[in-house]
Order: sequence, then structure tokens, then C-alpha cells
Amino acid sequence: MRNPSAKLVTISEIIRSLGEGDISMHYGLISASSEKSSTTSLLRAIREGQALFLEHLESNIISLFEGSNLRVLLIGPSLGPLAEQFKNGTISCCWDSLGNPHKFPLEKAPSYKMVSASDLVKEKSVSYFDCILIEGTWKRYDQLSLINMSRTLLRENGTLIMFGETIGDDSFRVRTDLANQKSLFALAERVGFQLKKNHDFSKQARNTLVALEKFLQETEGSYDGSSDEQQTLKHHFRTIRQDFECNRRLFGVYAFNSGKKFLKSHAEIEFGSGGSFEPDDLSSLFEDSFSEPFDNALWAWKYSYTDSRCIVARDIASGRIVAHYGGVPRNISYFGATELAIQPCDVMVQPEVRLNYGKDSLYFKVASTFLEREIGFSAKHLLGFGFPNLKTMHLSTRLGLYEATDEFIELSYNCSESPDESLYSSFLSPTMDLTQFEIDALWVSMREDFSSSIIGFRDFEYLNYRYVKHPKSSVFSWLFIRNCSGLLRGLVVLKNHDGVALILDIIGAKADFRDILVEVQRVVVSQWKEMGLVSQQIKFWVTAGWKELLSLPSVVEKDLGIKIPCNSWNSGPKSSLLNGAWWLTAGDMDFL
Repeated sequence: MRNPSAKLVTISEIIRSLGEGDISMHYGLISASSEKSSTTSLLRAIREGQALFLEHLESNIISLFEGSNLRVLLIGPSLGPLAEQFKNGTISCCWDSLGNPHKFPLEKAPSYKMVSASDLVKEKSVSYFDCILIEGTWKRYDQLSLINMSRTLLRENGTLIMFGETIGDDSFRVRTDLANQKSLFALAERVGFQLKKNHDFSKQARNTLVALEKFLQETEGSYDGSSDEQQTLKHHFRTIRQDFECNRRLFGVYAFNSGKKFLKSHAEIEFGSGGSFEPDDLSSLFEDSFSEPFDNALWAWKYSYTDSRCIVARDIASGRIVAHYGGVPRNISYFGATELAIQPCDVMVQPEVRLNYGKDSLYFKVASTFLEREIGFSAKHLLGFGFPNLKTMHLSTRLGLYEATDEFIELSYNCSESPDESLYSSFLSPTMDLTQFEIDALWVSMREDFSSSIIGFRDFEYLNYRYVKHPKSSVFSWLFIRNCSGLLRGLVVLKNHDGVALILDIIGAKADFRDILVEVQRVVVSQWKEMGLVSQQIKFWVTAGWKELLSLPSVVEKDLGIKIPCNSWNSGPKSSLLNGAWWLTAGDMDFL
């Protein structure tokens, strides 16, 4: 969890340097202030607004319960003043300040108990809380751990209250690590939290920022620190304020009721992310799902070398992982702009827990949680892409998770055309002969040709990861095609696939593709036995939108029964924009 005031620490220093004492920096319930305000009146308005906000939180907690002996857990660095309010004995309060020391006179003992929420979760025996209050502008990747922690520490029918900033309007591309409000509500519901109250204080948060901006303006030159610091802080506040004004950013207080009664099924399932398991924990799930042995080396190549992501579902009683939805990131050229995509892979659900295929299924829960965290206009990855089988694609489309943007086809080349006699080619060992400059130059020309399309990076760094670092790198053949001057015109990566030469990747200019394909045919026809092939046939798997570009007189087309999906669950580029735009080949698959 991230403190909402983490970037406001400088203003606290400014206030202290002016002899105005300490101030807890969080949003307050502030009405619009006048244009002309003194430093003193601005600080008074900020403090009064914060006090009103804490009173609101206190009244919310008290109003939720009847009777006495309530146990409340406060989590957040600015909640010390609220912890002090619970002195009447009817509420037992614990406070996790997240490492932020709370100062009080030595002769006065606090009325609350200092705790660590993470340590409480680890304890075998823990007294369940009636209410947990969490402060913070949390990151999207923190949502799941916060929800899980609250689920563990709350009693049945307890209340979770969270307040902080979230993303509201995410209808355009601005990458942020802020949590999305819609995703927060959806995730909470999936694990047994029912939204009870939603108090929107975005307007008051904006007014707090206006007051802080005015305060910085009034105190300019009075602070001993750097003026650049103040200017940076003013710019930061202005940007956040503008986000509030266009409803991109929201500030609210959210109260949830917790209980297994809110779940139709999977009440004993806990969801986790990549750090919650070891690869071996997935071996039986993998083997039951794909009917092939789990390969630790291949798993490490796929997930350890990259900033991979995943969501898992674990049976709480047995500790066994029963569902997994993984993803591997990919740098892409998105209509000429550099972007980040993610390729969902290793989607698995234990057969015996596939109770249904609707929105209460484990598949839907892990898939939708993954998409909300990882893909969309506000997420780290703008796009998702993959190669699901037709059954998974139909199910995902019916559930509103995916839409199709293209299909994967096979092009078969059965006889050699007349080659370009100015070209010559040779198989080279990538470990010895890869020249980064040449390959990157070839990729630059290819990227320029695909500036009106979407294509994954095929530079030296990617090719080195994809093929050289692959645990079975020896199965890939690298064919370098040059002109008579020795200039690299094309690079083709091939694999013996069931006795046939399968083109995994072609790197080169579009204008050279036909000549490159003809040269590959010539090489295979002349060397097919040396290559360990059973025929002279060549196959190329590619998105259907490019079949005209790759067509030769001898080509035979076959539908592979694979649709190329895009995310349709949360806000992102529409499928109509993406239709036919992807250049994908067999090398983009994670399992070849």
C-alpha cells in the first residue's frame, strides 16, 4: 500500500520550517476557498478540513455497529489522531502506522495498540476484527493483497472501509499504477465483499489541492529548501487537480460488508499473484491441463527472464493451486508508437473444479482479475494478444472477456520459384555469429514498413531472448540472406516441425518478403535431407491479414482454428481498430 501523502512530505517540511507545527497530509473536507487567503487561514482551512474528514470516518465506523467491545484495526500513517478518538472503552483499537512514528507526550500512554497487520496475518491464532479501516492511494497491484489481508483479519459479517484515490475515467491512454475504482469493486465482490457505501469526496480533494497550491504560492521564497522543489510540488498538485477536474481521478470512502454468504461458490478459494507460489506448485495443474510433463527450464525461461504476471487461485484448505492465468510482456510497435503488450499464456483450471463456465467460474474470476490488473488504457500493458483454442475463445467471447481481431492461418509452399540470383544465404550459429548492429538495422526497416500496423519487436534483444536463451535453442535454425554486396536483406528462423520446415520468424523489409520466401524454398529444396526433414515443404503460420503479402503461385492456405483475441473486458482499444492489424507468426507463440 502506498501512503497518499508520500509526495506531499515536502509540504510538511515547509510547514514545519515556518514554525507552524506538524500536519498530517491527507485530503480534507474543504469547501471552496476565496481567491485571497493568508498563509494562516489556508493552514487553518486545511487542518479543519482534515479534522472533519477524520470525524466522518469515526462516525462511519460507529454507525456501522451497535453494542460495545468492538475491535477496530486502523492501517495508515495518518490515522493516529483517529486512533486517539477511541477512548471510551466501547471500541478496542489497533493501529498499524506502516512504520510512521506517532509522537505523543512521554507521560501519556496511547489509548490504542500498535501492531503490524502483516504480522497479524501470519499468526496462527488471531482475534478477528469487526472493522478494518485502510488509508491509502493504493497501486493496482496492491489491491489483491489488501483484500486478502482484510479477508483474513475480519470476522464473518465484518466491515472493510478503504479511502484513497482511484482511477475513474479511463477512456483514454494514460499509463498509471493507480488502482481502478471499477476493478476494486469487482475484485472485492469476487472474494466476498459487498459494497455497502460509496462516499465520493473528489470535489473536496480538489479543494484541498487548490488550498495547497495557494499555500505554496504564498510561501514562495520563505522556505530554506530548493525553489525547484517547490515548483515541482506545485506542478505535481496542479496535475492531480486537473485529473480530479476531468473525473480521471477520484477520491472516496468505500465501505464493504464481508462474508461467505455473498459468494455463490469458491468461498474457500484465495486468489494470489506471482509472488505467492513456487513454480513446482503448478506442476500437477499443468500436467492435468495439458497432458504433458511440466518443464521447469521452459517455465523459468518464460516467466523468470521477463516481467511476467499471473493470477492464481488456491484452495485454502489444501494449499493446492487449482487455477492459473499467466502473461508475458512484449514490446510492440503500435501503429508506429512504442507500446507494451502482454501475451496471456498457460491458462489452466483443475478439471474437478470446473463447476460451470459462467461468470461464477474460476476461469472467469482469474481471467477477469488478470485483465483488470494488466491490460487497458490505464494499465501497464495497452493490449493483450494470444493464441487460444476455439473452445477457450468461444467461452471468453461469451463471457465478454475477449473479441476476435484476426485468425491464424497456415501457408504452405510446395515448390521452388525462380530465386533472385543476386541473393545468397547461409545457416549461422546465433551464439557465434549474431551481429547486433545488422539485426537491429534490419528490424528498423521492418518496423518502418509496419508503422500502420501492430508488430512485436524483433530486434537483437528480443531475438536473443526468444531463441538463443530458449532451453531448446538447438532446434532453431538461423538463415541469413544477403545480397551480392554482403548486405543483410533478411533473417529467417526455422524449426523442424513434424518433419516440415516451419518458418517461425522473418525479419526484413516488406518489399523483400517474396524474395526471402523464394530463397528459403531454394535452401530447403537443396538441403532438406541435411536439415532432417521428411519433405521439401515449407510452412508459415501468420495472421490472415497478411496472406496477400506472402502469397506465391504455389501457396496453399489452411485455417489453423486459432483466433487472435483482444481485451474487451475493460477500457482499451476497440476491436474495430485492431482488426487485421497484428503481424503475428509462429515465433510469437510461447510454446514452440
